[in-house]
Amino acid sequence: MIEDIHIQILRPHTTEPYNPEDPKREDDATTFWNIIVGLFYKANHLPWRVQGLMQDTSYLGVSFFRDRNDSDNVKTAIAQVFSLDAEGYVFKGNKALVNENNSPHISKVEASGLIKYAIDVYKRNKGYPPQRVVVHKTSRYNDDEIAGFRAGIEQTQKLDLVAFGTRNIKLVRWGQKPPIRGTVVRLPDNSVLLYTYGYIPYLGVYPGPRVPSPLEILEHHGITPIDIICREILVLTKLNWNNAKFCTKAPITIGFAKRVGNILREAPPDIKKIGDRFKYYM
Repeated sequence: MIEDIHIQILRPHTTEPYNPEDPKREDDATTFWNIIVGLFYKANHLPWRVQGLMQDTSYLGVSFFRDRNDSDNVKTAIAQVFSLDAEGYVFKGNKALVNENNSPHISKVEASGLIKYAIDVYKRNKGYPPQRVVVHKTSRYNDDEIAGFRAGIEQTQKLDLVAFGTRNIKLVRWGQKPPIRGTVVRLPDNSVLLYTYGYIPYLGVYPGPRVPSPLEILEHHGITPIDIICREILVLTKLNWNNAKFCTKAPITIGFAKRVGNILREAPPDIKKIGDRFKYYM
């Protein structure tokens, strides 16, 4: 990044007249609301505030991406959200490790360094360290990752590690409406299904075209009750300022970590400095 400028790029397709037969084209009102919300955020304003996140907490999302110039080089992309003001930051980790099942992980040293850096970013912006750190990851944790994350925090800080996955499980609800957003189902293997997308009683609609599928919480390592973990995830699905939707399926931690990874994988190798705010990746 050469200049610290927030820009908005519009594809020609976005400005074309609305065509109801085009599945990729939203109606004009939705399109322009999305643009306005994004521009408002890029102008250093918060479009809305949310309640339900614990105070003095840093939420991290860890995702992985393959380098465009070297498909064997898997790196980490991290999105960080602060509680209360919900300010978002991003940064790129180092090379990840890939096991025999082709599943990417990070080393104990990398996990420790990653969480220490995230805490330092929080401290530089807030003036004090977080009392709690929550890590969202798109794959299960191995022993080295758990040990590394725990080694990277102070004894006075709390840590919650949450792993997401999907087995394409879909449930049906008695009646004509799909499962309600916020529904939690505990499975015998201790995993949890959370409907972050579903029927919304407040709006009286389900804002989706198909039967909703839940977000699956494969693992949770920490002392925070799972109902609080689920409540925080629901709040984090309402912090995507790249559009004006009521919510998204994935929490912003994971959704933006994936988005940042898709952008960073296209970055030329000679670019050393990247933007560290969400607004550069919208």
